[in-house]
Amino acid sequence: MIYDTIITPNCGGAQCHLKRPTPFGYDFSSKSAASSSWRSDVIAGNGLDSPMFQVLNLGVMPKGKPALSVENLYMVLNWIDAGALDN
Repeated sequence: MIYDTIITPNCGGAQCHLKRPTPFGYDFSSKSAASSSWRSDVIAGNGLDSPMFQVLNLGVMPKGKPALSVENLYMVLNWIDAGALDN
């Protein structure tokens, strides 16, 4: 759900994290690549302290695009709080 709803259109679909070399090592070209990429920045069960959420919440990413909507931010937060399952 997170990959298709948020990552693909805002991060990978924007061609940012599909380019080689991938920015900061984040490869969002597939669901499995994305899952491996964000593991170091996701604290499963703790969305507020997860660097991935903080970067999105502060509007640092997606770079050069509008910040994520509040609805999408809550979706990411809830996904991380629920354990950041590979979906």
